[in-house]
Amino acid sequence: RKGDKVVDEVIHVMVTPFTAPTLSYPIYSLEVCKSVDENSRCISSDGPFVTGDDIFLIARFRDLPKGNYNVKRTTYRGFFSDNKWTKAHQEESKFDNPDLEERILVIPIVNLGEGAKKLEINFNDDPDTTSEIIYCVDCSRVWE
Repeated sequence: RKGDKVVDEVIHVMVTPFTAPTLSYPIYSLEVCKSVDENSRCISSDGPFVTGDDIFLIARFRDLPKGNYNVKRTTYRGFFSDNKWTKAHQEESKFDNPDLEERILVIPIVNLGEGAKKLEINFNDDPDTTSEIIYCVDCSRVWE
């Protein structure tokens, strides 16, 4: 209300009710986004993701000893509220870590379409290095 004038506005708020990522050494930050700039920064994390979107994982890590590493990414489908997940896809890649400095891995994620997803990432099949992030594809209609 402004004096005698009444203004009505409708605002839609989209909320993704997922928890923060679960992080394990050497990863200290995980982010899922739609596009990445030349400096490996997320420039579009506007969610939710939709079927057909490019999806990228940005993993920041540090203090990883020099050497060659295998990075495994496993995607699960499920319902985060029930904490029931079914393995849906797995990919691996390799990289050479030159020193203990902070590094960033930018990895494309296969878009498996609609529903809640959990992505696990680990180094050299070591379960102690497993970090995970939960995201959603085409979930906006559930919460509108």
